[in-house]
Amino acid sequence: MIRKEQNALVASAFQNVLRSRDVHTRMRAVDLIRKKRDSGEHSRDEIDFLVSGYTRGDIPDYQMAAWLMAVWLRGMSRSELSSLPPSPIRCAS
Repeated sequence: MIRKEQNALVASAFQNVLRSRDVHTRMRAVDLIRKKRDSGEHSRDEIDFLVSGYTRGDIPDYQMAAWLMAVWLRGMSRSELSSLPPSPIRCAS
């Protein structure tokens, strides 16, 4: 009986993770790097994907460096800047 309860808890936790990442599963860092390189503007969800993905270790250093270079060259709009987290503490939670 305990084994079934444990399996149910694991399945429930797994479903919660899948739901929370649903928006982000359609995004890829390389596409967002290309978008910024081509002077595109990121949405709040895209900024969140990049920052949270990098702080979790899902986005490698070289991809974040490429995105930062594109930002340096193309700049960020006011709405993009307002989407950045106010501190690294928010990103880590």
